[in-house]
Amino acid sequence: MEEHVMLDLPELANLTLEEQVGQLFVVRTSGFTQDEDRRYPERELSLADLTQAIERYHIGGILLYGGEVGETSAKVQRFQAMSPQPLLVCADLEEGAGQHVRGCTRLPPALALAACGSQASAQAGLITAREARSVGVNWVLAPIADVNANPSNPVINVRAFGATPEQVTRESLAFLQGLQAGGVLTCAKHFPGHGDVDGDSHLELPMLQTTRLTLEREHWPPFQALIAAGVSAVMVAHLQAPALDVLPTSLSYPIVTDILQQQWGFEGLVVTDALTMGAIADRFGPAEAALMAFAAGADILLMPQDLPSAYQAILGAILQGRFSRERLYASVRKILRAKAQLKAAPPLPEGGWPEHHKQAQHLYRQSITTLGLGPLPDLKDTPHWCNILIAPKAVPVPGPVYHVHPETLVFAQDQAGEALAALPRDGRELVLVHLFLTTGPYRSYTQLPPALERFLTTAPQRLIVVSYGNPYLIQNVRRERILAYSPEAQQAVVDLLWGHYLAVGQLPIAGF
Repeated sequence: MEEHVMLDLPELANLTLEEQVGQLFVVRTSGFTQDEDRRYPERELSLADLTQAIERYHIGGILLYGGEVGETSAKVQRFQAMSPQPLLVCADLEEGAGQHVRGCTRLPPALALAACGSQASAQAGLITAREARSVGVNWVLAPIADVNANPSNPVINVRAFGATPEQVTRESLAFLQGLQAGGVLTCAKHFPGHGDVDGDSHLELPMLQTTRLTLEREHWPPFQALIAAGVSAVMVAHLQAPALDVLPTSLSYPIVTDILQQQWGFEGLVVTDALTMGAIADRFGPAEAALMAFAAGADILLMPQDLPSAYQAILGAILQGRFSRERLYASVRKILRAKAQLKAAPPLPEGGWPEHHKQAQHLYRQSITTLGLGPLPDLKDTPHWCNILIAPKAVPVPGPVYHVHPETLVFAQDQAGEALAALPRDGRELVLVHLFLTTGPYRSYTQLPPALERFLTTAPQRLIVVSYGNPYLIQNVRRERILAYSPEAQQAVVDLLWGHYLAVGQLPIAGF
């Protein structure tokens, strides 16, 4: 049987067993060419360690975080040339290549795109793919297919295209189509659905209390639609889903193999979420986590806690017969099949992508959503209005919003309520409050401090609240509101306040 497989797959026959095992691993590095420029050196391999990962452990790919256009392109080319097999080069570019690579275009998050509509989602996907390929990224870890059913979700939130399966399906499909048109591999995440939890899997193992029937009806349609549309890979989340299995979802054979691959018939790549995340790393050692994920049916083990330990564990388990050679061949076959689809990186355009940057600014404007916003006074008359920024810390947030008023006040979110209540009533007719409280990995602003919510709700002045992150924070603040969805939308908000355009964004979530 093994000879038959080898003859059917001559590319597989050219790989030693050690090289085949190495193809299962994707490790994290930065896009910078100097080690001292790494933003997270404890999580990103140095140049020497990355060289060893390729030459000794025969890795299948790299995950890029951070970088600059020219450096990232040069680094990818260097290590592609070093690797005997083409490397999968992936990145979490949910908000465009500019999310991680300086000089590329930063795009609005998924929920903001949903406020614009499917054409915007497709456009964003295409821009992302074109720029990603130019810097050497051939696999974009998007779109997110999670349905953000829980407003208190600390890690998905604006990263999701919405809170209903219909909307998430429509918009994620449009984003996928843009990515595919741009010529990159793609990835639907985070199966079986990360949208109805209130924990961050980077820090803990979130509990998904949803019943299987609810998962089938509300959370799985986007994944199934993306699979039908040819998505290259599915990323499996680290969750506790008692309705499906007792093991974490990424380590569960009934979830990864029985449901995703056998019942649904998915034949693409199955990739774990990062194995360094607290949900797994705090419970399992690097060897154990790798063995369990591979046993569950994963093809790619993303960011092992310790590459040498994980690699030796898989290799040893195959040599000892714990896993059959055919099990290994099945995953490597899929990996090589995906690599056969890779397209050469186009040259970097001289002068960057000014047209993409212009399109991004249009998307930010198009996404701005207003709720009950009345006519604005002439903001050039600064004595009659007050500009307030609220952020995690009492330091100015970079960007144009801080500079629209010569006496902008900045407060930390924990002290803002009391400080605002103590401000003198000096006859100013309008108070603008800008909330820079975002959600995402390792940070969680899912509730306003009570004193701040009380001020925003009861202040006697005319008050306009602008959210540059989690929109659910001001769901119950029944004042004039502007949803901007991300700090990068500041210029679009300033232009709106100065009357340069009218907001047309459609509210993408209910309850406001």
